[in-house]
Amino acid sequence: MRVGVSLGISSRQQLRDFAAEVRELEEAGAGRIWLIDSQLAMKDVYVGLALAALHTEQAWLGTGVTNPITRHPSVTANAILAIDELSGGRAVFGIGAGDSAVYAIGSKPAKVAELERALHFFREALPRIGGPRSRQLRHLAPGHPG
Repeated sequence: MRVGVSLGISSRQQLRDFAAEVRELEEAGAGRIWLIDSQLAMKDVYVGLALAALHTEQAWLGTGVTNPITRHPSVTANAILAIDELSGGRAVFGIGAGDSAVYAIGSKPAKVAELERALHFFREALPRIGGPRSRQLRHLAPGHPG
């Protein structure tokens, strides 16, 4: 049985140790590895996902979870596409309203309407993650030639 594991990279943890840890998790049967996105509590989620992509072969890798407040959705979309490319199509994407990451910067979690706008953006801007297709963002700005 394959299991999913959610973890973060503590500020005290060495990135090399984390790389070994995700390799061991996959070898022990982890089929999905979710990284916490809380910028002041953990090291950067996309650095961790990049390391996981380079040190695993089969596990799906994703944000568990990110939010539309601490990073603009275009930045998030670009980052998860890079992880999808680096991992050979194994990226998954978890998004929510935000909790520790947004409270830590004095903000509040996304309202339902904000989260809906972000989800609409991701559906439109991201090609389907995990398959053979273009890994470039679609431009959504009105009048943009691209």
